[in-house]
Amino acid sequence: NGVCDSCGAHNSLVQRADDTRDVITDRLRVYNEETAPLIDYYRQRGSYAGALLNFNVQKGVSDTPKLMSMIEDALELE
Repeated sequence: NGVCDSCGAHNSLVQRADDTRDVITDRLRVYNEETAPLIDYYRQRGSYAGALLNFNVQKGVSDTPKLMSMIEDALELE
């Protein structure tokens, strides 16, 4: 109904066009078909590839250099 839970303002909330049950269901299908198998593939490879799967973002965008370094190291090993 567009009412903000925090401040109670009316008509302040909008739903994105791609925020529907059908779109979310399709995104989950694509994830399960295309992304999830890659996780298993890289987990089995071990070394840096496996470490990338466990990368824990702690500082948001400022973690990017550390993540890029890990990716570069993993690519050099292949």
